[in-house]
Amino acid sequence: MTASSHAQWLKLAARGNMTIPELFDAAATLTQQGQPQLAIDLYRTWIEHTSRSPLAYAAWFNLGALLAATNDDAGAEAAYRKCIALQARFIEGRLNLGTLLERMGKPQDALDMWRTILTPAVKIDKVKQRALYIQTLNNLGRLLEIQKQYPEAEKMLAQSLRMDASQTNVMTHWVHLRQKQCHWPTWAGLEHISRKQMEDGASALAMLSLTDNPDLQMAAAKRFVSDKLDASVAPLTQPGQSYGHQRLRIGYLSSDLCSHAVSILTAELYGMHDRSQFEVYAFSWSRDDGSPLRARVVAGMDHYIPIHTLSDEQAAQLIHANEIDILVDLHGLTSGARPQILAYRPAPVQMTWLGFPGTTGLPGVDYVISDEYLITPEMEKDFTEKPLHLPDTFQINDRQRLIGNTPTRASVNLPEDAFVFCSFSNSYKYKPELFAHWMNLLRRVPHSVLWLVADTPLVGENLKHHAKEAGIDPERLIFATRALPADYLARYRIADLFLDTYPFNGGTTASDALWAGLPVLTCSGPTFASRMAGSLLHAVNLPELITTTFEDYEEKAVALANDPARIAAMKQQLNDNRMSCALFDTPRLVRNLEAAMKRVAAPTSKSQTMNPIDQIPMIAVSYNAPDLIASLLSTFRQHYPHNPVTIIDGSAPEIAAQIAPVCAQYQGVKFIPFGYNIHHGPGMAWAIENLELSGRVLFLDSDVEILKRGFLESLDEHLQPQMYGVGNVTPVDEHGQPNGPNSMPYLHPACMLTNIEVVRQWPLPVKHGAPMLPPMIALARAGKSDLLRNVEWVNNDFSDNPAQRIFIRHDWQGTVRRTGGYHYDKPITTQINQELMAFMPPAAIKVVQLGCGDGAFAKAYKQKNPVCNYTGIERDAIVAEQARAHCDFVYNQDFETPDEQRDRQLAQANCWVLDGALERSRDPWALLAHIRSSMAADGTLVLSVRNAQHWGAQVRLNMGDFRYRPDGVMQQDELRQFTRGTLLELVQQCGFRLTGGSPVILNEPGRDAFLPLLRQIALASGSDPELSVQDALAQRYIITAVPA
Repeated sequence: MTASSHAQWLKLAARGNMTIPELFDAAATLTQQGQPQLAIDLYRTWIEHTSRSPLAYAAWFNLGALLAATNDDAGAEAAYRKCIALQARFIEGRLNLGTLLERMGKPQDALDMWRTILTPAVKIDKVKQRALYIQTLNNLGRLLEIQKQYPEAEKMLAQSLRMDASQTNVMTHWVHLRQKQCHWPTWAGLEHISRKQMEDGASALAMLSLTDNPDLQMAAAKRFVSDKLDASVAPLTQPGQSYGHQRLRIGYLSSDLCSHAVSILTAELYGMHDRSQFEVYAFSWSRDDGSPLRARVVAGMDHYIPIHTLSDEQAAQLIHANEIDILVDLHGLTSGARPQILAYRPAPVQMTWLGFPGTTGLPGVDYVISDEYLITPEMEKDFTEKPLHLPDTFQINDRQRLIGNTPTRASVNLPEDAFVFCSFSNSYKYKPELFAHWMNLLRRVPHSVLWLVADTPLVGENLKHHAKEAGIDPERLIFATRALPADYLARYRIADLFLDTYPFNGGTTASDALWAGLPVLTCSGPTFASRMAGSLLHAVNLPELITTTFEDYEEKAVALANDPARIAAMKQQLNDNRMSCALFDTPRLVRNLEAAMKRVAAPTSKSQTMNPIDQIPMIAVSYNAPDLIASLLSTFRQHYPHNPVTIIDGSAPEIAAQIAPVCAQYQGVKFIPFGYNIHHGPGMAWAIENLELSGRVLFLDSDVEILKRGFLESLDEHLQPQMYGVGNVTPVDEHGQPNGPNSMPYLHPACMLTNIEVVRQWPLPVKHGAPMLPPMIALARAGKSDLLRNVEWVNNDFSDNPAQRIFIRHDWQGTVRRTGGYHYDKPITTQINQELMAFMPPAAIKVVQLGCGDGAFAKAYKQKNPVCNYTGIERDAIVAEQARAHCDFVYNQDFETPDEQRDRQLAQANCWVLDGALERSRDPWALLAHIRSSMAADGTLVLSVRNAQHWGAQVRLNMGDFRYRPDGVMQQDELRQFTRGTLLELVQQCGFRLTGGSPVILNEPGRDAFLPLLRQIALASGSDPELSVQDALAQRYIITAVPA
């Protein structure tokens, strides 16, 4: 883009001679070139001089999106409001405006805006605009829940589920909303949805308090694994693998290392590990809340490593690179968990603890830390993990928690002479069955009250209503207000008996009560969650407070309420033994935990990660030069006879046939011919992703000769753990030019020794004259270029005409010169979809195009973003071969046919491009869902889809002309058709959120004659005539979306 192009666009816009598609294309180009302000100016100019266009609202909408992206929230708000003023029924404008208002910290305004979509003034078509209607309801439900406006949130999600009962995530929130409100019965309220469907929609966490059936809890965990986890990923370690560390490396994995219940329990643990035997790591994506508790946790670690900016795979690679012996997951299946990290098995031993009181169902978790009461031998069948029992109790506690001054009962609205039952558990743990027994207690103990907490006033009102229905004066339920931690603990001292919940016992709350000296009455069942408090009571020597039926629970509570001496004795016992009982003897539990860890850790042996010199694998990429490969292998084998060698070959088949017998002469040499010029960067990337490489890996050019032994030893001495690689490091700019402006360190691939696990954490090499640019740019931008190290002799040996070579001869100066080049710029004749190109993310790292054709689109995109890794997928073998000249890698196959190797290579792509591919798919829903499951969290889906509602298609159908041809209703290879509404619905159903797009409207003679007829048809069918006409103008739609 030049200044003259921008000036020309402004002239066209100022004269009113620029069409909407031209405007969108020009603005997208400016934005892609990093000039969003110029795009904004262009939109403003167009709007000023083309205000009467019926599509002006779309220009205002895109202007609003640009202003929001540049953080001009006030301008974006004004633009969105103008958009909906021009087209009141443009739902996307109202949705975006609400999202903007929420971002601006105006949640009530956001809710009000989304509510307008449901008003008669907007008149959303719940059938034709079903996807947008559901999105509106879900937006409202989500934000209302955050604002603790639970009844309306529940109502909105119920309406959404009535439209589409298959929304598992929505069902999860709806069920939990009813739990949190104590809106009983939980399973009622959606008559068209069966109890089984509701159970299937309940989260694993919600199921802990919904049922004591271990089969249902296991099923919920397995559903989570099936829906959220890719269990097919290749493990980074194997069980029994040993790193040979003198001190075991323990890694704690959590997002709760802040002011959270997990840290409340574990704050003292980390610093108490025996540093002569253990080295302690945290891999954390916790928020920095500035709390003293977080500061204690961080200070207790030897290494506190944030991973919030890393993908799950990158985090797993980082954990592996740190050679963690035992990884302890503190999350389980709770909110914010990242179980995919565990699926990669970054540590030989992995266990779960504290975060989730039940089986996780996660295939990568070996052990659950427990005790013999918590998980009995009969219960082990209900766990995918093996119980790792500690001698006294599973739960650790912090002995440094302060208890404030004991308040008076009057200060917290408690009667002085009453027996105070208390339960400070979360309201979602309350169940009507146990609540009925609590009401019986109040009935049978006349001078008693029940002291509770309520998340919102409504919860208190609901519980009081349930009490009244049970014949109990609602005023006997007293609700505590929020308090500081020390004051909260002090309140337990004025209660008489803590009533535990069932089937989800108190964990932290129960230990809080015991720490403050309040006896806890519990009921134990057949699940982990229902036995937690029983474990704690054994650890404070009060097992008599454990019951196993509600009847015994009620009888014991009544007996204790009538025996104040027994209550006093138990309180005295808790206070006297607080620092010596097993529950609060933290040093004792830490030693027990360490002993258990040592039992299951792999025995110390020689390190298996960093290979001995003669086991370091060597990778070389070759092209049309049998004699060079012969020279490389003969000299390498002369000095390194045992190292595994892989030759990735991009030669023509007749040349590959000459190279194969050369490789076969040497033991331990694997020859992998691709049959086409794969190029150096993609060949390296294929090896990195598909060969079972670990530890240190050597990459060599195929045109070198080894002069003497010692070069590998020298590289090995320079390469330290956690480094990316060593070799010839020189300054280049972001185009790969030496010593250009803003130069960065560049590790040349001609001779480099790498830590392959670290290499996999960064972008892969690509087809480029400087194939290592993507990882080098990423390292430089992250401030991590210190992970590279220059080795002087490599610089010398690979320079032009050195005075003396030390280890390696490189006289050919590259296969490119010898063979006539790698042909990066083969010409193309195919016209590309410029409208689609305008919506491509300008700096995608890993792009996949489904239906890449001859690679013309890939070539055009790589001219704009030359350092991206671009993979094409194409069914037609002839055009797939043509595409290989322009893509980094091409799969000649049907994408809808399963291929585990392909899926591994495409995982975490951050841009997927489908130009006409959805229409040719047998199952677009499964296809998009598959893409969504493997896409990077920050990924973008870019679609170009033909509009089945186009006026020409409607006319042809009316004429009975359904011939399959390029300009027909359907083309010969198309299987599916979409309109704007059905396309948006498909995208949403498959887990995406719309972020942008444009109708592609062509200048089509004869169109105006038919549009009045379409208006009449719309009126006759009860549809909006203007919307019907607008939807008939687009020849196709461009859509961009991100994972929801």
